[in-house]
Amino acid sequence: MRYFILISILFFIGINNLFSQKMQDYFSNKKFLKNVKNLQNVNNSYDKVKHFDWNNDDWDSPYFRYFHYNENNNLSKIVDINIENGDTISKISYTYLDENPAHLTSEIKEIYNDEVWSIESGERHIITETSDSTKECISQIYLSEAEIWFNETKKEVTYDENNIEKILMDYNYDGDNWIENQKFVFNYDETNEIDEIFVYVQEEEFEKEEMLMGKMSDISFFQFNPILLGIMDHLENCKFYGNNGYDFIFIGEIITVYGDNESFVISIYQEGSLDEKVTVNYNEHGDLVEMIDESYDEGELLGISEQKKHLLTYDENNKIIEDIEQVLSWQTNGVLVNNYKDEYLEHNNISSEQITEYENFYIFPNPSVDFISVNSNKNHKNLSVEILNIYGQVVFESKELENINISNFKNGIYFIRLKNQKEILKIKKFIKK
Repeated sequence: MRYFILISILFFIGINNLFSQKMQDYFSNKKFLKNVKNLQNVNNSYDKVKHFDWNNDDWDSPYFRYFHYNENNNLSKIVDINIENGDTISKISYTYLDENPAHLTSEIKEIYNDEVWSIESGERHIITETSDSTKECISQIYLSEAEIWFNETKKEVTYDENNIEKILMDYNYDGDNWIENQKFVFNYDETNEIDEIFVYVQEEEFEKEEMLMGKMSDISFFQFNPILLGIMDHLENCKFYGNNGYDFIFIGEIITVYGDNESFVISIYQEGSLDEKVTVNYNEHGDLVEMIDESYDEGELLGISEQKKHLLTYDENNKIIEDIEQVLSWQTNGVLVNNYKDEYLEHNNISSEQITEYENFYIFPNPSVDFISVNSNKNHKNLSVEILNIYGQVVFESKELENINISNFKNGIYFIRLKNQKEILKIKKFIKK
C-alpha cells in the first residue's frame, strides 16, 4: 500500500509540476501571448508588424512580421523576416490548421545563404485520421545535422459514434518504436460534458503494467481539443485525486475566477493550501495588459515568479499601433524591464470609416449563461453574426442579433463576428458560464 501512496504522491507532484510548466508555457510570449495576439491580429486585421527586441539599454535591429489571410479574412500564416544591414538573413514561419490561430501546426526557422533557404530548426504537428473513430497527432522536431524530421511524441484520440472523445493515448518515441506514456479515459455526464478523467501510466518498475494513477473531476475547460494541445493546457477548474490502491485520495485542485473585462485568476491548491496563482488582466478594449505568476508555500506568498506587462498605444480608432512588453522575474532581479516592442504598421481592407461606424458594437449580458444579444447601434438590416470558439471554428450563425441561445455551449471564451453581405466588420469576445 505504501508503494501506491508514494506513486500517488509522485503522480500529483508530476501533474502539478507539469501543469505549472504548462502554465508558464501557456502564459509565455511563445504560446499564450502569441495566440492572444494572433487573435487580436485577426480581429484587427493587421498586415505587418515591426518587431524590436530589447538589448540591455536600447532596441535591437527590428525584424518584420507579416500576416497572411485567406479569402475569408482568417489568419493562415505568419512569417517573421530578420534583416541585417539591408540583407535578409533568416525567417521563421508559423502555419495554422484551418486558418485557426489557436492551432499552430508548424514553427520553422530557415537561414538564407547564397540565395538558398535551408531549415535550421523547427517543430511541426502532423494530424491524420487513422480510422473512422481515431485521429492522431505526431509531433516532430527538425534535426539540422541529419536534415530530417524526427518523431518526438504522439497523441491518439479514440471517438465514439457521436464523435465524442473517449480515450487519449500519449506516446514517446525511442528512435524505433512508440512507447506508451499515459492514457486518459473520459467519462461524461448526461449533458455530454466531461465529468471525470482517469489517468493511467505504464510503469517499468511494475513490468510495464498499466496502472491507474489518479483521476480528475469537477472539470471545466477554456476550450478542449486534446489531439492538438493536450489536456493540461485547457483546464479551467479541476480536482485531482491520487490512487492508493483501494480508493481515490483528494490531493489538490485548480480554480478559475473571472473578473472585469474578461480578466481571470487561476489558483492551484495542493493539500488544501494555495501553491500558485496566475492573474491575467485585459483592458476595456479586450486586449491583454498584464500577467502575474505568484508562488506560495502553504498559502504564504513567496513572491512573483514571473510578470509580463503590456504598454499599449492606440490610434483614434482604438486600434493598437504600439505594444511594449515588460517582464519581471528572478533573472531581472525582480525589476520590470523591457522585453520587446511591436509597431503595427499596416491594416488590411477594412477602412477606418467602417471601424468607427461599428465601434459601439457590444454584447450583453457578458458573461452569460443562456442568452446574449448584439447591439451595433445601427440598422440590423443586412447584418449577421457568427460565433467562433477559441480554435476559430464557427459554431453558430444567425441573422438575428437578439436573444441568441447559447445555453448548450460549453463554458469558456467565444468570439462573435459581426458581418454585412461583403465583409467582417467587427469581432468581440464573450464568456459562456
